[in-house]
Amino acid sequence: MQVSKIKKILAVLLIVAVVGGGSYYGYKKYTSSKVTTTTRFATAKVKRTDIAVTVDGTGTVTSAEETDIYSSNGGIVQELPFKLGDTVKSGDLFCRIDDTTSQKNIDTDRNNIAQKNLDLKNLEITLDNLYIKAPIDGIVKSVFAAAGDDVTSLKPAYGGLAMMTAGSLEIPIPFPSSGKISQVYVSAGSTVKKGDTLFKLDDSTIKNNIQAINLQIQQLQNDLNTQQTNLSKTSIMCPKDGIVSTLDIKQGDYVDNTKLIASIINPSDLQIVVPVDEMDIDKVKAGEDATVKVDDIKDKSYTGHVLKVSPVGKTTNNVTTYDVTLSLDNSDRLRVGMNATVTIAVDKKTNVLAVPAEAITERNGKKYVTVQNNTSTNGSKGNNRENNNFQSKNSNSNTGNSNQSRNGSAGQNSSNRSSSSIPGRPVAVETGIQNQSMVEIVSGLSENDTVIIQFPQSSSNNQNMMRNGMNGASGFGGASRPSGGGGRN
Repeated sequence: MQVSKIKKILAVLLIVAVVGGGSYYGYKKYTSSKVTTTTRFATAKVKRTDIAVTVDGTGTVTSAEETDIYSSNGGIVQELPFKLGDTVKSGDLFCRIDDTTSQKNIDTDRNNIAQKNLDLKNLEITLDNLYIKAPIDGIVKSVFAAAGDDVTSLKPAYGGLAMMTAGSLEIPIPFPSSGKISQVYVSAGSTVKKGDTLFKLDDSTIKNNIQAINLQIQQLQNDLNTQQTNLSKTSIMCPKDGIVSTLDIKQGDYVDNTKLIASIINPSDLQIVVPVDEMDIDKVKAGEDATVKVDDIKDKSYTGHVLKVSPVGKTTNNVTTYDVTLSLDNSDRLRVGMNATVTIAVDKKTNVLAVPAEAITERNGKKYVTVQNNTSTNGSKGNNRENNNFQSKNSNSNTGNSNQSRNGSAGQNSSNRSSSSIPGRPVAVETGIQNQSMVEIVSGLSENDTVIIQFPQSSSNNQNMMRNGMNGASGFGGASRPSGGGGRN
């Protein structure tokens, strides 16, 4: 009885030990599982196709023709009949500036010119009076003045510049108020007629004054012309047909010739300006074709060409872009300010051999593809030693995956297989142009060759355990392989 009881106790303890040991082993297995890498791969045929390399960007529709309006002179805005967005015609009155100052200057110049003309007339009369003439017909009896004499010094000694006789009459030639004798035209005994010139006074001072006044009149006339031109410019006319795109003033503002009043654009001559990243700008050249999609016009696309590339970049938040301007072949329904998505075709080749971009790998500066083993690749024999070296390095790097599953078929388009078990060989290739999806093959492959594309994926026993849950007391049944043959340690 006692022995039987002891046996039962031992049996229970044994069961507990087995269950506990199994649980502990499962727990250790669960917590010590390592992340492994499996490779999902697909196959693709080398085929002939067209490859287009593009640069994409977003920009804004703008007018290719924009005219700025400035005032030629300063003043207060008195009249402004248009507002932002209005349509204007060439010759319309766009703005009128206060003309009070110009009108006042014009009146002042006119008055000054009139006064100077009076001064000039008086000087001309004075100039004529410098010629002393015979008052009657007669004979010169005596001459008292000589060239160079000052009239003032002669007055105390003589009764005149000369003495004339007409019959029994003696007539003195009176002194002028002042002056210097510059020329004497007669002598004693000369017979003269009324009005003949006897003496001439020096005229140099008066002639200088006349010249100075003539210059002053010319300057005043020039200023008057300028003021009249300014007066005409206080009425600012629209220089062309278009739409008011900028209006920087309002009635009552003061403007001068440095302040922009407004801008007028031509709504029928549109272009698009696109900022292009500095990494792509070298690809963009004038004349390249572009396709344009506008956010607000879903049912239509537009074509255009690169018009110019700005040589000066703009930097924002350490990112530099360059403005690319595109002309449009058709601007139907487009409006200034619309947002547009632009695709610029920077390179294109037709009917070239190509593979998906994911098929290309690079090692030591050379490019390779993995070709399916049953594929005969022209031109690859010369690369055997190089390809074997690449394969050896690849095999060494994949040693840790040698126990992964070998299930799956290379003939399928897509399956899961460890990288060390892919039924293919690396082949060195020379590539040409490429875009985000396709790469041109210049040499190394032939049309219809099959290449293998590898897609590394991470997995772990932990993930498999968590997907399958715990079964029974041990809680750790064998983890099932993912569909298609996942890797297994």
